[in-house]
Formats: sequence, C-alpha cells, structure tokens
Amino acid sequence: MKGHSDDVRRIAYSRDGSLIATASDDTTVRIWSTESGYSLHVLRDHTDVVHGVAFSPSGLHLVSCETGEPLLTLERHKYSVVTLSYSPNDCQITSADRTGTVMSWDAHTGNFIRDLTDYAGAVYCVAYSPDGYKIASCGLDATIRLWDPCSVELIGKLSGHTHKVLYASYSPKGGLIASGSVDGAVRLWEVGRSLPSATLGMMDGLRSIDMSPDGQQTVIVKCDGSRQVWETQTGRAGLVLPGHSDGYENVLFSPCGERIASADLKGTLRLWCARTGVSVHSFESHEPSLSFVFSPNGRQIATAGKDNTVRFWDTKTGEPGLVLEGHTDKVNGLAYSPSGDQIASCSDDKTVRLWCSLTGEQGKILHHSDIVCQVAFSPDGQKLVSLLGDEVLCCWDSRSGECIDELPSEVSVWELSESGGLFNLRVLWRLGKDELSMTEANMCSVVGLSSSNLALMKQREANGV
Repeated sequence: MKGHSDDVRRIAYSRDGSLIATASDDTTVRIWSTESGYSLHVLRDHTDVVHGVAFSPSGLHLVSCETGEPLLTLERHKYSVVTLSYSPNDCQITSADRTGTVMSWDAHTGNFIRDLTDYAGAVYCVAYSPDGYKIASCGLDATIRLWDPCSVELIGKLSGHTHKVLYASYSPKGGLIASGSVDGAVRLWEVGRSLPSATLGMMDGLRSIDMSPDGQQTVIVKCDGSRQVWETQTGRAGLVLPGHSDGYENVLFSPCGERIASADLKGTLRLWCARTGVSVHSFESHEPSLSFVFSPNGRQIATAGKDNTVRFWDTKTGEPGLVLEGHTDKVNGLAYSPSGDQIASCSDDKTVRLWCSLTGEQGKILHHSDIVCQVAFSPDGQKLVSLLGDEVLCCWDSRSGECIDELPSEVSVWELSESGGLFNLRVLWRLGKDELSMTEANMCSVVGLSSSNLALMKQREANGV
C-alpha cells in the first residue's frame, strides 16, 4: 500500500480486520481497506510527525478522529506523544510521551483523568487487557509495567529483556502478554508471573504469519526469508521450513492443521507437514501466484495468478487437477463456498466467475463495471459479495447469479452481539463515506442495551429506539 511520502511509524488494525490505519512522518494518518489495499481517507489535521494511532474497540473511532475531522483534542503532554490505546469499553484513552509520562483521558469528553508517572525514559507502547482492568506499558528501561487503570497503582513489573521494549500486547483471553524488544526477542509472559514463560527467538521483521486452527502452532515468515513454526503455548521454537529460493508472499494452515502452504514470488507453491516440517509437495503454479486457498475439507488447494487461470492441486498426492480457463485478465482472488462444491474467482476482466469445484464446469458469470479485487461467500453459501476497487460492494445470489443489491461507498454494516446479558454494537466494515447510518435497523425487540448504545443508535436513526 503506497501513499505516505515519509516514514510510517505505526500501524493499527480495526477490531474486525477490515481497516488499517497508518501514522507517518508526513504528518498524516491514512485509513486503508485490508481487502483492496486502497486508501479510503487521509487525515491531514496534524501539523507534525504522527507517532501513534489506534482504533477504538468498536471500530467507530480512531483516537482523536472518526470521520476525518477532529472530534477532541487532548492537550496536556509537554513532549511528543509516541503511543496511545483505547480501553475495551471505549471509555478511556491512555497515551504516553517520550519522557515517560503516561496519561489517561475520558474518551467521550476529552477530560484528563490521571497520569501514571513511574518511568525515567520514553514509553513506546501501552495496551489494555481485554477486560480493561489492567494496562501494560513498556519503554526505554527494558521492562513491561502493569497498572490498575482505576487506582493508578503499579501492580507488577516484568523484567527479562536486555534492551528497550517497543511492543506489548495481551492475548485475546488476557492470560498472556507478548512483548517485543530491540534485543531481538519476542517474549510471552503469563499474567500473574514476573518471569517470561516463553521466548520466541529473534524477530527482525515479519512478512507473514498464520496460526493453526487449534491455536497450538504459529508459523512466522520473517523479512529476511527465514520461516519457522513455534509452539504458541510454550514459545518453543519448532520446525524450520526451508526450500523457497525467492522469498515468501504468504503462508496458510490447512483447515485440519496438518499442512502448511507457502508461496514464493516466482509462483512456486509448497505444502509442508505441520508436524515434521517435511516438504510434502511442490507445485509450479503461476508466476506469481496472486491468491491461493484450501478447500473446506483440505483435500484441494486452488491457486490463481497473472496467467488468467485457476488451477487445482490434490493436497494428498500433489497431482495437478483441473485448470479453469475463461478469464481474460489476471485473477485477483478466490473463495470456496462453505460446502466446497463451488469456487468463485474474481479478475481484472471485471467479472466474477462461478465454477463447479468437482468438474470445473463454468457456471454463472457475474459482470461488473470495474476491476473486481475480492470475492467472498456468505456463511450459508447462499450469497456472494464482490468488491470493486474501494468503491462498491455487489451482493449476488450464488445460485441464480442475480444481483441482489449494490452497496455504495457510504454503506456501513453493524453487528449487535450479546455476552452475559450485555450487548455490544460495532461496525463490521465501512467503505469510504464519512457518515455511519442505521436507518434500516429495527431495534424494537432488543433488550439489555446500555445508555451509550441507545444514544448512538438514536443518533444514527435506528428504528424503535
């Protein structure tokens, strides 16, 4: 993704993974679509280097901005602010500057709440635990410090790194903290213990990463081309995957977790045994392979590339299977239906084509007005969604091939989820428009909403609020 004119200092994903925000020395923040890679917004209100950026857990806001216009300005730091983080409930923001001053703010009013002053040098990262009851901070003194965000008490200090610590992050369930340091080590800490439970070797930069379906293994590809499998729980270094000569583009576990697929820049696709690290098969697919995907049962892998074709491979025997020809330009993306009987391909030729994955017979051709960058099936397989650049989503009936609707750039999709009798509202994705609307949502029968949920939905014109 190209657009910044100077160094990029920080990257943040939205919680649903559909957006990336980048902060740069060019004094801008850019918001990108993770599916298309296109820049959706450029936020130009900063007058100096932007050191940090963070999405709120709901995905509705970036710190200090939502629509590209500043909502609040938090003014108390006397020196450059280098990192910030939202609390999981969207109520607090914590920021830190290069002198080691850590401050908490009310995320709705912008009012200063308190500061955490126990550092003698710069703080590079702050992170809330998933339940919001702890804050982890790290910095120049090579430690990770744990704080109670309510009482402002220091409740723990994790020592083990030998150089400044740049990153700290909680695991999704909050039981582990991962930290990364200039000493080259990624360390895992069990919450409640002061010594690291595991160290994941030397990480000079990552190109690709994937976790096995059971969460027990993580495969990491570094920028220097080396790749290794790690035990997630213990942090023990596992298998080393040799073999490629031209660097990886991506790695992917099979649905059952028994195989790892990797592709290099020359179009060579390799399958590895996830238990032994042995190269099982090597396919000369496309040059380069732009996309590859496992079938839901893991018995096939499909690849797509610049030669305008889709190719199938048997993951057990390594034998090539069907070659799907029909596209007149490069194929950008692939998606299997949940049942595995259909595969959809999208292309620069402005079409999505549906194929029988068993026979290779071409089915419906879905014509578009622009290049199609991504394609995906709904969980029930009844619908198909295609993305044209960063402008339009098209929704189709996957059986009839009829276009159900076109969703222009101002459309946002919201998710209402329930946990323990409490409801949470978040944006699943949004495209290119500054406003978020709930004019089609009917909330008449929904109970258990917080006052902030109700106020937000009323503001967004939901029915029945």
